[in-house]
Amino acid sequence: RATYDAILVGTNTIRLDDPELTCRLVKGHNPVRVIVSSSLDFPMYSKVLIDATVPTIVATVDDNPKIKLLMQLPHIQILRLKKDLQGRVDLHSLLAALAQRNITSVLVEGGSEIHASFLQAGLVDKLYAIIAPKLIGGDGKSPIGPLGIDLVKNAVELTDVQSGTLGGNILLSGYIKKG
Repeated sequence: RATYDAILVGTNTIRLDDPELTCRLVKGHNPVRVIVSSSLDFPMYSKVLIDATVPTIVATVDDNPKIKLLMQLPHIQILRLKKDLQGRVDLHSLLAALAQRNITSVLVEGGSEIHASFLQAGLVDKLYAIIAPKLIGGDGKSPIGPLGIDLVKNAVELTDVQSGTLGGNILLSGYIKKG
């Protein structure tokens, strides 16, 4: 996290995990926290909203009526952005707005929906996958939401793949193959 200008998550991560999004486990500067939420459907007492020590940006659609609630938190920066074709925050506009604030490297650490959205928009350069050496059953949720890719020949490919460990987990990283 400390090597990026910003760390980005979506609504569900805030609502379900209530993360701090800081570098509390290692020394280093805390990146700007970015929450992408078309609905603003998360508790206004979330850790990232209460903690004024780390800059926090909330990106939402420009006509969201809940913006007034966020405006009561003076330390939160609000980005009002246009909608994409699905009525969600337009990610291209978001990255352009972040670049205007000299935020040029963003770690998307959210859940499956935000990961799929960035991949579908072609906005991913490098992917990190952390695999815990544990097996679970259940609903089979993926760390990346539906991409609409049913054939292996159409899969998102990685190049320059590297592997290692991170704590007790396996870390894979690679760049998204373009074209």
